[in-house]
Amino acid sequence: VVRGKVAIQKSDTPSIVLGQGDCFGEIALFKGVPRTATATCFDDSILMRLSGGDFWTILLTNLGVALTLEKVANIRYKGEILTLT
Repeated sequence: VVRGKVAIQKSDTPSIVLGQGDCFGEIALFKGVPRTATATCFDDSILMRLSGGDFWTILLTNLGVALTLEKVANIRYKGEILTLT
């Protein structure tokens, strides 16, 4: 999320709101599964979208980002709430 706010809703949990600096969609990329939640922007928002290839290129060239996003994906996959900001 570059600017704005995004509500993330899983069918069995309360929604969470992500803001500037947060990310979503990492579970599907790491686990190779379909999206696990629905994202809905509210207010005027600017998002950055990465292809799967770009995602992996960034991770392969930046160990710190890779480790952080892997931690985020694992925590969220377990159903725990975590934001980066």
